[in-house]
Amino acid sequence: MNQATNVSTTTKSNGVGFYQVPGLFTASYVVTVTAPGMKTYKQNIQLLVAQNAIINPSMAAGAVTQQVEVSANAVQLTTSDNGTITSTLENQRINQLPLNGRVLVNLISMTTPGYEGSSAGGTRMNGLSGEAMEYVADGVPMVNRQFGGTNTSNTLEPDPDAVQEVQAFTSGEGAQYATPGTVVITTKSGTNQVHGALFETARNNAIGIAKNRNNPPNFSAPEYIRNEWGMSAGGPIVLPKIYHGKDKSFWFLSYERYSLASGGSTSFRVLDQAMRGGDFSELLATATKPQLYDPATTAPSANCNGTGQANQFCRAPFPNDVIPTGRQSPLSKILNDIEPLPNLPDVNPFEATNLNGPNPSFTVIPTWTFRLDQVFNENNRAYLRYTSNVNVHTVLRNNDNWVSPATEPDSLAADGLPAAASGGEYDPTANFGAALGYTHVFSPSFFAETILSQQWESQHNFAQGTPLADMEKVLGTPNNFGEPGFPHITGGIRPLNGTQFLYGLSQILTTLDENLTKTVGRHQMQFGGRYRHERFGYLFDEAYDNVTFSSQATGLENPTTGTNYGQTPNTGDGDADQFLGAGNSYSVNTPTPYGHMHDMEFDAYFQDNYHMTRNLTWNLGLRYEAHPAMWVKNDLMISFDYNHDAEVMSDTPAHHIAVGDTTQAIITNMQDIGVKFETPQQAGWPSGLIENYNLNFLPRVALAYQPFGGKYGTVIRGGYGRYIFPIPVRSAYV
Repeated sequence: MNQATNVSTTTKSNGVGFYQVPGLFTASYVVTVTAPGMKTYKQNIQLLVAQNAIINPSMAAGAVTQQVEVSANAVQLTTSDNGTITSTLENQRINQLPLNGRVLVNLISMTTPGYEGSSAGGTRMNGLSGEAMEYVADGVPMVNRQFGGTNTSNTLEPDPDAVQEVQAFTSGEGAQYATPGTVVITTKSGTNQVHGALFETARNNAIGIAKNRNNPPNFSAPEYIRNEWGMSAGGPIVLPKIYHGKDKSFWFLSYERYSLASGGSTSFRVLDQAMRGGDFSELLATATKPQLYDPATTAPSANCNGTGQANQFCRAPFPNDVIPTGRQSPLSKILNDIEPLPNLPDVNPFEATNLNGPNPSFTVIPTWTFRLDQVFNENNRAYLRYTSNVNVHTVLRNNDNWVSPATEPDSLAADGLPAAASGGEYDPTANFGAALGYTHVFSPSFFAETILSQQWESQHNFAQGTPLADMEKVLGTPNNFGEPGFPHITGGIRPLNGTQFLYGLSQILTTLDENLTKTVGRHQMQFGGRYRHERFGYLFDEAYDNVTFSSQATGLENPTTGTNYGQTPNTGDGDADQFLGAGNSYSVNTPTPYGHMHDMEFDAYFQDNYHMTRNLTWNLGLRYEAHPAMWVKNDLMISFDYNHDAEVMSDTPAHHIAVGDTTQAIITNMQDIGVKFETPQQAGWPSGLIENYNLNFLPRVALAYQPFGGKYGTVIRGGYGRYIFPIPVRSAYV
């Protein structure tokens, strides 16, 4: 009997003494065992998530009305009848252990041997990649298919106050599970008593902060305001004068809001006022002392600048590295106007940062979890659970080439460009998960569990400001294909990332799991199947237009390099080239097409947990998986045929031109330089360029042996298995 809900379940042992009580929720139970001519046996036990707890009662002769009662509340943290290695995070530890940031995945990593942080974000298990481990909350997969695993863990999981318990399977998983590592999370349920909690944690350095000895008296710490607050409550469903759900119907609701606003400062390199007017004389104060030359004076000379050396491309120097103001290009003026001025005086930006500016970052994540439980009768029960997480994050954009400093300041509004035309990024992520579970007991030895779940997630990397505006028209940069946003501008001390870096994935994962268990003699047979359908809407990484300024326009050709046309060392500068508007290279790209993809998976499994002896259990299983080829809308796939030295397109170039994936000019230019195109049929490949993998048989073998008959709690485990898990969509199709 569940002590919190008074829900009772009855079962009978079979001819060899084995019994099972299926479909129990994580809770404290009173186990009562009766037999004719024997005293009644009673024991309290704490049942953990996804656990097969074992109770072997010692029955004593006597009347049924007499009792043998074990008063201790037993907690079995390990099982002895399975070769799977597991780790359990029970509710008491979730409540008591410190959890900085209240990210449940972090707590699991700290308490589970073999789990560690993944380079792609989230966690991984035993050195495998992050996608080799699946988190499941009440049957809903918590997976980020863009990067794999739990890349956005703080947006995937329920809040800790909504979680009852967690069980991590780290090795030797049975045929029921698809991945080498699985974490099963069970959310809380309501009980017969209304219960709830309210909490808040806050950190605000405006209240006070410790100082180091070397801090000046007026030291002021950067802004850091973090707040976590929430509530949870649960109880029986009661509709006054209509329905009272005591012992039958229960509800649970939790809400948590995490927010972090940090206003730290960072250092940047920007052109000072003199440089914005063409005075680059500060170059001569650097170690290399580069000399600037005027590209408008390029001419052959037998005695270039009086050096006695002939030069077909001789140029006159700009005296003292000062370029006349009238030579400034329109692009340079706009870039100077939208860039903040330095605030550190007497600093040469060619040698050090000269602007201390804000580096604001803001994150807010509200999380809702709602659950309903219904006990129809002893043999039928169901639950419905829904969780939503919405993560809004803004921060300065990292430079692609990771120059120092690693960020650029938000641009100012000027010359027809809005504020934040370049500099900031906006990263919205949302996750919604729903599960409907139903358990039916056919007999004490046969029961079934059905779970229908769906996960919706979107993760995008967007730009702040107005990234879809036609800013290249204002800048006057090449934009043959009409790509919106601010282009990528590099060269000199102030690279601009612009806004043409957008990408993201929206996914819908629908999963139907059917798990059945049948006990016959010493054999506990588990069998069932899974159908999973995945839908993706993918904004592939945007290919930005690029304008590059080197130092060649204001440099001097080195005649000793011959037809390589090398540059004389310590001549020219990228910022000076930009002032003149003399770009080194330009590249333009078509706007990235939006991809729609569908993927499916069909699975079936069978496992026999054979209790060979009291001390030895074999887990013998086989899993079958079918993975049909992914469907891609508009045949947006391309590959390369090394045998024919040709690009293989899933449809003809004319088709891709018609749907807007490319242009005739691009196709013609590629053909003019010798590129060959062929169809999948010509290459002898599948029409979608992806193979079907429908015959995958994955054996699972494990054992659990108690060498001392359970006397000292020692269990020897071992196992072998083959697994298939999906690689991130970003790795496969970008």
